[in-house]
Amino acid sequence: MLQKVLTKHWLVVSIGVTVLLTWFVSPGRVSSVAVAPLLWLSLLSAELYLLLPAVRTDENFSAARTRALKSLSKDPFLYAGVLMVGFLCVQWLNGGCVPEYDVNAGVWNYSRPAVSWLPFSIDRGDALRVFNLMAACVVFGLCLRHAVGKQSKRYLLQWLSSISGVLALGMLWKGFPGVAPYAELMRGPASSSLGSFFGFWMVVGFGAFADSATHKKRASVIIYFLGIICNFSGLLYFAPLPSLILYAVAGLLMLIYLGACLSASISKTYFIKFLMVTAIIIASVLALSVVVLPQSAVTDKLGMTADLSGYWENLWVTKDIRSQAAMEIWKGGMWFGKGVEGYQHYLGTVLNDKSWNLIRLNQGLVYNDGLQMLCEFGLLGVSIFSVLMLTMIIPLCHHARIAWVQHLREGQAGWSYLQHISPFVVTGVTATLCCLGESFVSSPYRLPGLFVSVFIVMLTMPSFLPSK
Repeated sequence: MLQKVLTKHWLVVSIGVTVLLTWFVSPGRVSSVAVAPLLWLSLLSAELYLLLPAVRTDENFSAARTRALKSLSKDPFLYAGVLMVGFLCVQWLNGGCVPEYDVNAGVWNYSRPAVSWLPFSIDRGDALRVFNLMAACVVFGLCLRHAVGKQSKRYLLQWLSSISGVLALGMLWKGFPGVAPYAELMRGPASSSLGSFFGFWMVVGFGAFADSATHKKRASVIIYFLGIICNFSGLLYFAPLPSLILYAVAGLLMLIYLGACLSASISKTYFIKFLMVTAIIIASVLALSVVVLPQSAVTDKLGMTADLSGYWENLWVTKDIRSQAAMEIWKGGMWFGKGVEGYQHYLGTVLNDKSWNLIRLNQGLVYNDGLQMLCEFGLLGVSIFSVLMLTMIIPLCHHARIAWVQHLREGQAGWSYLQHISPFVVTGVTATLCCLGESFVSSPYRLPGLFVSVFIVMLTMPSFLPSK
């Protein structure tokens, strides 16, 4: 029993604890990530990977370690991850620029780094936090790809979707009485991506519930309440209007998919009861937010829908100013960028007073994560990160194609393909695409918890598809 716990679940437990560390910090952006604990927990996961990889039926510990190391040496994710972490490490070590006044130009700027031809950062503390965050993601990737079994990944996604619901309840509990900063985040949700975080795990929660209900697990009720309902409540209060609309539509589509997915494994009576209970709960949450609490943040968002054109016009005006400023800053460091949070540091050097007054809120955000990454990491950093993403996307596409070919060979209709693959894949892809689409009009990936969550879901999805 002890051997089973150590070889099958202990590694995924350490990964889960490290992931939660990026969640249970002050609800801000990268600057809120704890540095030392994240680094040490990541090293612990790497050590467990080498010492206690998942042991298969016909293996002993020695054979499992040999297999894990061989598969590790052949994984392109390892080499792309090392390059990305190395790039961030150089930014950190070559950081530490101070403001200085340029007498000739008559403007304030920053001093040159110690080695001018290497990547650098203005604030070494910010660079260190991002370095630790990316190092943790690379360790998670290697462990999940080579040393964690499918069942452990299933547990990981189920419990993470549930714990995110607990986090939503806790923040709502503090936000309603006016406790800072949760009350401010409910009133001004554009200052963070907490709503996107809860929306992301709500969509994944549909897959966790469908998988658990299909296998007749007792935890289905817990996953349903925490992973779907509680995350929906967090989305409702902490998401800005565009994110709320996006994830609400995605949730409705997943509800329809859930009906098609469970139609073959549960009775119609049970499913009708499920739909009725869901409708009653959602209606109750909305009624509580609008009728009982008429001055709530939800009421404010509903009021914005009366002038959607004006809302979008203001959003695009500030977005255009931010994007133009990001391009101007990037031109000053096209290959290496301006370092972590470099956009915020250099923003004042490219804007006039009128433009500066129009973007007083969230001055460190471009409202386009791809453009902000280009500004802060340059062409080289974006290229390395793109390769790292491809090493996760290609296995998913390859396994999905295998499942499609098998499905067609069995003589089944193509549209039933979604019913015969794991719900984790359908909901995981949907949640990831929602987050990607949102990143073009806001900055969801700047929240460490959401960034790590997307990594975890993308890394686990290939395991729920056939490999041969």
